[in-house]
Amino acid sequence: MDVSSLVHLFFNNPTFSDITMVINDEPLYLHKIILAQSPKFAAAFKNGEDHHNTIVLENYDFSREMKSFLRSLYDGTINLESANIQFLLMLSVEYGVPWIEKRKSVSIL
Repeated sequence: MDVSSLVHLFFNNPTFSDITMVINDEPLYLHKIILAQSPKFAAAFKNGEDHHNTIVLENYDFSREMKSFLRSLYDGTINLESANIQFLLMLSVEYGVPWIEKRKSVSIL
């Protein structure tokens, strides 16, 4: 079995997690090596902006889209309602992950 096919099992899984993102008081257990696909996250880690291995997003209006964005970094798939795809694409631009915009396997619920 290919290791890349197992990566999705670690999304929001505290096992081996080395960073927690808290979105509106809800923790997500993540991994820097996966998040570093984003130049914005990679720069934050390099510059020590991940205070105590935690990133906090308070009063964040797009928590569902952010979770979908983060999951896509783990498994390469995108699952959103069609009305929310625009926000996901905005996140992909903001975090420098253009492959999401070009992704052909988009599942619209």
